[in-house]
Amino acid sequence: MSKRYRENRERILRTQRAAKYGLTVTELDKLLEDQGGRCAICQEASKVWHIDHNHETGKVRGVLCPGCNVGIGHLRESPEALRSAADYLEAFL
Repeated sequence: MSKRYRENRERILRTQRAAKYGLTVTELDKLLEDQGGRCAICQEASKVWHIDHNHETGKVRGVLCPGCNVGIGHLRESPEALRSAADYLEAFL
């Protein structure tokens, strides 16, 4: 696979991914730039990003690393479940 092919493929995938959530690539890049190039939750840098959105409204919330995206998904995007999980972990520090 040539370098040019990989770059074009990545550009096309980014465009499609952004469009799926009603964003342009420029808007997606700005969102990530506004987050300092880091995950909105854990503040870690990543090579792979997920566009986090409200599954009921479709509204984009931010950009997350894969781990944080899966984490909030497994906790059903519930603030109460996330707080409960944090309380549970802190109780055993």
